[in-house]
Amino acid sequence: MFVRALLSAFILSFLSVGAWAQSEKISLEGRNAERAAAGGRVRVVVDYAIPAQDMPVGAKALAARRDLIAAQRDDLLERAFGKNVGRYEQARKLTTFDGPQVVRPLDNVPSMAMVMTREEMEKLAADPSVLRIFSEKPMRVMLDVSTVLVGAPVVWSAGSDGADFAVAVLDTGSDHEHIMTTGKVVGSACFSTTDATQNSVSLCPNNTNIQISAPAGKNCPVDDLATTDITEGVDGCNHGTHVASTAMGSAFTLSSGRTIQGVARGANLVAVQVFTKFTDPADCDEDGTPPDPASAPCVASFPSDQRAGLDYVLSNASLLKIASVNMSLGGGKSTAACDTGQNAAMKSLIDQLRTAGVATVIASGNESFTDGVSNPGCISSAVTVGATSKQDVVAGFSNSSPLVDLLAPGVSILAAYPKTGGINYAVPLSGTSMATPHVAGAFALLRSAHPTATIQEIEDALKATGKPILDGRNLLYKPRIRVDLASALLANGGGAGIGEVAIAPAEGYFSIGEPGKSATFGNKTYTLTNNSSASINWTVSADKSFILLNKASGTLAAGASDTVIVTIDGNALAGGGSGSDDGAVTFAIGPDTAVRSVGATANFLANNDFADALPLSGLQPSTSGSSLGADKEIGEPNHEGGTNAGGASVWYKWTAPLSSTVQISTVGSDFDTVLGVYTGTSVSALTAIANNDDVELGVILDSKVTFPAVKGTIYYIAVDGFNGASGNIQLAIGLSGAVGNDTFASAISISGASGSADSHSVNATAETGEPAHAGTTAANSIWFDWTAPSSGDFAFNTDGSDFDTVMAVYTGSAVGALTEVASNDNQGVSGTASNAGPAFTSGASQLSFTATLGTVYHIAVDGKSGATGLVNLGWASTSTALPNLLTAVLPYARSVKVGTQATAFMTVFNLGTVQGNNCSISLSPGAFEGGFTYQTTDVNNVASGSPDTPINILPGVENKQNFVFAISPSTVFSQQELGLQANCDEGTSSNVIIGVNSFILSSAESIPLDMIVVGLTGSNDGFLSIPGAGQANVATLATSSIGGGGILTLSVDDNGKGLPLILFVCETDLAVHSDGACLATPVGSYQFNSANGENRTFTVFANATGDIPTDPANTRIFIRFKDANGVVRGATNFAIRTDAP
Repeated sequence: MFVRALLSAFILSFLSVGAWAQSEKISLEGRNAERAAAGGRVRVVVDYAIPAQDMPVGAKALAARRDLIAAQRDDLLERAFGKNVGRYEQARKLTTFDGPQVVRPLDNVPSMAMVMTREEMEKLAADPSVLRIFSEKPMRVMLDVSTVLVGAPVVWSAGSDGADFAVAVLDTGSDHEHIMTTGKVVGSACFSTTDATQNSVSLCPNNTNIQISAPAGKNCPVDDLATTDITEGVDGCNHGTHVASTAMGSAFTLSSGRTIQGVARGANLVAVQVFTKFTDPADCDEDGTPPDPASAPCVASFPSDQRAGLDYVLSNASLLKIASVNMSLGGGKSTAACDTGQNAAMKSLIDQLRTAGVATVIASGNESFTDGVSNPGCISSAVTVGATSKQDVVAGFSNSSPLVDLLAPGVSILAAYPKTGGINYAVPLSGTSMATPHVAGAFALLRSAHPTATIQEIEDALKATGKPILDGRNLLYKPRIRVDLASALLANGGGAGIGEVAIAPAEGYFSIGEPGKSATFGNKTYTLTNNSSASINWTVSADKSFILLNKASGTLAAGASDTVIVTIDGNALAGGGSGSDDGAVTFAIGPDTAVRSVGATANFLANNDFADALPLSGLQPSTSGSSLGADKEIGEPNHEGGTNAGGASVWYKWTAPLSSTVQISTVGSDFDTVLGVYTGTSVSALTAIANNDDVELGVILDSKVTFPAVKGTIYYIAVDGFNGASGNIQLAIGLSGAVGNDTFASAISISGASGSADSHSVNATAETGEPAHAGTTAANSIWFDWTAPSSGDFAFNTDGSDFDTVMAVYTGSAVGALTEVASNDNQGVSGTASNAGPAFTSGASQLSFTATLGTVYHIAVDGKSGATGLVNLGWASTSTALPNLLTAVLPYARSVKVGTQATAFMTVFNLGTVQGNNCSISLSPGAFEGGFTYQTTDVNNVASGSPDTPINILPGVENKQNFVFAISPSTVFSQQELGLQANCDEGTSSNVIIGVNSFILSSAESIPLDMIVVGLTGSNDGFLSIPGAGQANVATLATSSIGGGGILTLSVDDNGKGLPLILFVCETDLAVHSDGACLATPVGSYQFNSANGENRTFTVFANATGDIPTDPANTRIFIRFKDANGVVRGATNFAIRTDAP
C-alpha cells in the first residue's frame, strides 16, 4: 500500500506541471505506422518512469526493484484502461483479446511491449509517467585454430577452463544434445512472438510467446545436412548453436581427426531463444523491389524479446553463475553511443547486469561500416566486438568505429551445427557473430581463473594485453584479445595495476605516424601511483627495439606518483621503418608484472610532399583524404597567403582540361583549413595563383579560391591546417561562371574538313525559342558554327565527351528560326566496310549529312536528362579513310594503396588501312579520382620511349603497339571498372568491352589483397573452345599474391548473360598431383586464405549445355577473386564458344 500511495503522490505532482503532448511521445515507422493509421492494432514498446529517489539500486535490491516496477505497471494500465486490458497471462497463452494487450512485460526495467491501436496509444501517452511509445524493428542474426590464436589453451593448462560459470547466449536457440553442449545446459528460456499484425510466429517449443523449461531454448528447425535437396528448416536457425559452441563448447573430434572446442570449454550454457519466424517476404527481404518470395520464412528478433531475454538473465545471474551474455544480432547504424531514447531500457538492463558481474558482449555488425556499428552494439556499457581473420586482418565485412571495444577471430570459424539424424556436425561460418562468442567465452574463462575479478578489470585486462590490429579502412587501432596475457595480468592484481600500485590508463598504446619520422607517432604517458603505506621499487621494460621509454625504474614513496613516457622509434619499425610492428611494455614490482600492448604503423601519407602530389583528373574532380600525420617541407610557403605557417600540408595536382574559371574548395572538411594553388616545378620555387584561409573569416572555416585556369597547365593544390591543424579533407574542383559558347550568338567558330574542338556545358542554359535537340528539350546547350569547306558528306561526333550527349545541326540566322539538318542522341554504326572508322564511347552522339560549300552550319550539343560536362566535338569527311583501333588490357584487375600505382598492359591493333597518327592511351571519360600515365613498350613489354609520349601506329595486326600504364587512385573506393581507349589524331578507339579493354581497380588506406591472375586456354588464342553442346573443355589459371593477406573466394560465371553453361573450379598443385588433378572436388566457388608472395594454380571446367556462338564481346566467362566484403582483388576472363572454325 505504501508503494502505491507513493506512486500516486508522484503522479499527482507530475500532473500539476502538465504532461507532454501525446504526439511527441509516440513514434511509429514503416508498416506499423500504416497499420495504425488504418485503425489496426500494432506491436509497440512502452517505456514509463519511476521516481529516481524510489528506485532501489545495486545487486541486492533486485527483488524490491521488481516489486516497484510491477506496481507502477499495474497502476499505469488501470489508470489508462481500467480493467479492459489484456494481461500478460493471456498473451503468453496466445489468448485472443479485443483491446490493448500487454505481450512482453519486463521485471527489472520499467518497460513493456503492448499491442494497441493508435487511439489506445494516445490514451496511454496522456499519462505523465509514460516516457515514450515506439514501434520496434526486428533484428537479424549476424552471420580450434581461433582458440589457440586468442591464447585459451594456456589458461586451460593452468587449470581453468570456465567451469562453474555459464555463458548466456541470446540467439536462435542452441542444440542441447550436440556433443559440444550436451549435459551443460543449466538454463533454457524462449521469448518469441506470435503476432498476426506482424506476420510473425513464435518459435517457442510450446507454441506460446514465452517458455522457461528444459527444452525452451532449443534451436529452431534447421536443414538436415544429409538431405541437401530438401529444405526442412528456417534460414538462420543454426546460428545460435554455432555461437554457443564457440563460446563454451566441449571438445568435438571431427572425422578428419581435428578437434574443436570453445574458448571456455568447461563453462555451462544458458540458452535463450529470442528469435521469431516471419512469414511475409516483405519482412524477410526489406530491400527487395519486389521482395523475393523465396526469402520467407526467415527469423528475426524483436528488441522487446531481447530485453525480455536480458531481463531473464539478470533475474537468474546469481543462481546460474552467468559470467557473460552473448548477443550476435543487431541492425541499423549508429555513429555515436545510443544510450537514451528507445535504447534506455536495454541500457539499464546492461548496466544492471554489469553491476551483477555479467558482461554483455554484442557484435558490431557486418555492414562494412567504417564510422559506426549496429544497434544495440552502440550501447556504451556493452562490450562491442569486431572480427578479424586468423591472419590478424580486420575482416572487410566488420563494422568499425571508436565504439568497437575488442576484436576477435570471426572468419571461417568452425563450430557446431545442430545435430540432425543423430549425427553431430560442424560447419565454418564468418561474421562478427562468430567473433563475439570468443569474447563472451573469454569473460567466462577469466572469471573461472580469477573469480574475484570485476567485469571492468577483465575488460581492462583484455584491452591492455590484446594484440593491436590496425584497420586500414579508417586507421583505427583495436586490440584482438589474448586471454593468456589477460589472465597473467589479472593474476598480478587486476587489469589496472600491480597490487596496491595503480597504473593508468589501463589500455595499450597504439600509434600511427610517418615512415622515419618518430615525432609523428606522438607518445603515451602512464602514471604509477603507490596506494600503500610503504615505498615500492618498480621497473619497466619493452620487448621490441622500436619502443622507447624515458626511464627504466624508480622508487615510489607511500602515496606518491611517477610517470613513464612511451615513444616510438619510427626507424626501427618492421620493413626498415615503413611497416607495422607490435610489442609490449612490462611494468614489474618484484615477481609481479602488468603489461600494456604497444602497436605502431608507419602510415605513409602518399601526398605529404610536393613531389608526391596526388593527381586529380577530369573536368570537375573531387576527392577525400586526410592530413593526419602530415608536416611541412623545408622551403614550403605559407598557404593562407599571409603569416600563418600552418604545418600539416598535403598536396594534389590537376591538369586543366580546358581554359575556364575554376573554383576549388575544402567545404566539408572537419578542421580549419587553409588552401593554396600554385604553378611551378619544386616546393621552393612556386608561383602562387590563389590562396585562402576562411570562406568567411572566423565563421566558415573551410577554404575556397577562384581563378582563371589555362588549358594544359598543371596546378598544384596544397591543403594545410590553420596553426597546423589536421583532419579529414574534402576537396572539390568546379567550374565557375558563365560558359563562353552558351548562346547561339556566342558560338565557337570551327573550320576545316576534319578536326576537333572542346568546351564544356557546366552552368550552360537554354535560350528562349531554342528547339529541342534530338527530341530532348533544350536545357544546358552550347553552340559551334562550322562553314563547309566543300560540298559532300561529313560526320560529326561527341566521342570523348564525359557525359551522355545529344547533338543537332541546323541552318538559319536566329535561335528561334532554325531548320534542322540532322540530329542524334546515341550513335549508331561507327563505320562501313569501305571506310572503317573509330567506334564510340557510351553516350556519345554521331550524325552525318550532306554539306554545301560555304554554308554555315550551327551545331548544338546538350545533355541527356540535364547532364553536363566536358564536350569533345570531332568531325571529318566520310570519304576520308581512318584508322580502326582495337584494344586489349591485361591483367583485368588490381588493388593498391591510395597514392600508389596500379600497373597493367594495353595492346593496340590498327585494323584500318591507314596509319594512326600521334596515338596515345587514356581512361575513358568518367568519374575517376586519381591520375593516369602511360609509356610505350617493346615486343618484350620493356618500357621504351618517354612517358606520356604519343606514337604513330601502322595498319595491320603485325604492327600492334604495346603500352604499359599506371593508374594512381587519390581516394579509397571499393572497386571501379574503368574503360581504357586509344586516341589518335583521326579518332578514338573501340568502345569499351567489359573484360577486353576494361580494368577493375580498388584502393585502400593500407596495402590490400592484390592478386595477379593469368589465364591460359588450350588454343592459346583467348578463346575457350568447346567442341559442341553436351561437351566440355578446361582452362588453367596461374595466380600470384603481391599485396596483403586474407580470405579470397574464387568464382566463375558468365557475367549474367545466361549462356548454356555449367561452370566449376578447383585448385591444383603440381607438387601434389603432377598430372594437374584437382586437390578437391570441383565446386561453383572456392574459398582459401591468400598470403603475400604465394603462387597458386587453378583449373576452370566449362560444360556446354547448348550452342554458344563466336561473339567475344558478349560470350565470355569471368573468373573473379573476391575478398570477404565482395571486392574483386584479382580477375581474368575468356571468350567462350562452341562453333570454333
